[in-house]
Order: sequence, then C-alpha cells, then structure tokens
Amino acid sequence: MIRCYVRVSRTGNSLRRPHGFWPGPCVESLFEALVISRVATRCTVIVPDVTTAGLVRPLIPAELDCTVVVSGIYGNSESYYYALMLALDEAEPADVVYMVEDDYLHSGPIGDYIADGYSLNPAGYVTLYDDPLYYFVSADVPAPERSTVIHVGSESHWCDSSSTTMTFAAAAWVLRRDWRLHCDCLVLNSKPRDREMWDSLGREGHRLIRRIPGAASHVEITAAGMYSDTFRPDTRRGAQGSRWSTTIGPQDTPLILCSRSLRRDSMGTVARYGNVIEWCDDEHVLGQADYAVITAADKALFDSSTRARAHSIRAVFIEDMKHRGRLYGGRDYPLEMIDQVMNRTRLGGEH
Repeated sequence: MIRCYVRVSRTGNSLRRPHGFWPGPCVESLFEALVISRVATRCTVIVPDVTTAGLVRPLIPAELDCTVVVSGIYGNSESYYYALMLALDEAEPADVVYMVEDDYLHSGPIGDYIADGYSLNPAGYVTLYDDPLYYFVSADVPAPERSTVIHVGSESHWCDSSSTTMTFAAAAWVLRRDWRLHCDCLVLNSKPRDREMWDSLGREGHRLIRRIPGAASHVEITAAGMYSDTFRPDTRRGAQGSRWSTTIGPQDTPLILCSRSLRRDSMGTVARYGNVIEWCDDEHVLGQADYAVITAADKALFDSSTRARAHSIRAVFIEDMKHRGRLYGGRDYPLEMIDQVMNRTRLGGEH
C-alpha cells in the first residue's frame, strides 16, 4: 500500500508564485492522480486548523480513502515532523510513504509510478519531481547534473539524483532507519534545510532516483506560464482560490502575519488572538493581514517591504522591543501590549 501524507497550509513562504496561487488545485490534482492509480492508496491530509479542514474536505473525491487531520501546527519544519511521526506510527514496514507538500501539481497514475520507482530502489528514495535546476547552472546545482545511467522500470524511466525537495517517497522501514537524519535538517519556525538532508542521506549511501519526465511540478514563478490558466480568477479554481484566501473564519477573527523566527512561546501567544500566517514578501499576503508580529531583527526589512504598499495592517507588534510604544500612538508596539492594542483597534479606536 502507498500511504500519502500531504501537508496543507494557509501560510506564504519565500518562493515567488504565479498570480492567484492557492493550494487547492495542487491538492485536487494529487487526489485525482491517486484515484486513477491501480495500486492501493490511502491519503492523510494534515491541516493546521479547522477552517483549512473545511476548505479541503469538499475537494476529496468520494472514491478516495482519505482522512483530514487537524494538527494545530503552522510551521513548515514543525508540520513535516508531525507528518513524519504520524507516518512512522501508522504505516506497516512494507508500506511506501509519500510525503507531499501542498504546492505541487501531479499528473498521471502517481501511485503506479511510485511503486515502479520503489521496485528499482527499495532501500532508497523516489521523487516524481524532475527539478529544472538540474538542467541549469545555479547556486544549488554548480554544474548541470546529467546522469549517464537511465533505469528502466515497468512504468517509467528513472535516473539518479543528488537531492530534491521535501516531496518524496520511501518505504516506511527506510524512514524508520533514517528518521534522525530527517530531523537534523528541521529548523524551528522555518522551512527544512532539504539540501542538507539529501546530502546527509547521500553520504550514508542511501540513493535517490527521480522520474524522467517528472509527474509532479513545483508551482513557482519560474514556470508561471505553465500555470497561468490554473489560477486565473475567472475560472472555477481561481474563484475557489479567492475564497481560500479570504475565508479565514468568522469575520471578527484577525489574520496575523508573523516572522518565521518568532520564539515558540511568542507564536503561542499570537495564536490566541487570531489566525496566523507566515510572513513573506508577497503583496497578496500583505493585503490580507490585519496585524503583524515580527522580531526586532526583522523590523527594517519589514518596513522596507510595506512602506510603498497599500495594506490593511492596523498595528505591528515587535518581540523583545526595547522601548515601550505609546499606547494607541503610532503603529509599533511591544508584543506584551497585544491584548490592549487589539481590543482597542477591534472597536475602531485609534491605531
């Protein structure tokens, strides 16, 4: 059996996306690709809150064995750790586990492709993502990586690869063998250091193979032309994307933009006052936020990101602010004043 664990978030990240991007079409394409697969599959969707769960459930086909789990976790590394531990707890040793992020479009019977890759590399890892970086010189790939060995499976062609992202497949027993190497790459309140993880696995002799051509495409601006129709606002999926971005819960529930580097206790404090999204330099995300909570180190960068833009941020709270802001004077306040300031601005007072 192939067990798929897909992590769905409502937060932004540092990647540049096609205009109108939202995870819905990616999640839907995954579901459709699992349904048409011949091998038995079971899917678990991990979401941070009940609002996101409510938006995901209508996308699940009736014929797919799928469960939605509300984790209460917003961080990228934190959600990966949650998914990994859930997979290790639930999967049988012979099961193949497919760990999936929510920004990939899938095509074809991916369950069959994964089983094919596993048959060629049972003690290693498989990815359906044929990263374009392997065909160009970049900081990640100093020289184009062109494998001279092509592995021919029953469903696909494969080649060796040095690394990929955090979307990959492996046998459950392989994940149990290597789980410490996975955890070593996780960063609190930030994304995993995936290149470091794959380098570590490679040094241990654990092989990674990728399908050629790929059956999973990473949605980022470098391939924006491929996805322009997928996220257009006048399409059904585009309209759903607008709802994804704006239906955050009750009307009086604020949307709070947070630095990735906030301490865990600060993040816990913030989560009591509204729905949390991760700060990224994206006009769409900035336009949705009601408040921002940042670290003192991020203050200058945050100001430069927002200065020239019209946005709805009512107040900015700063972790470990050295001086006390004037209550209701200006926009910047110590995080300790979040209760006073938010109660006042909710009532339409000064801000």
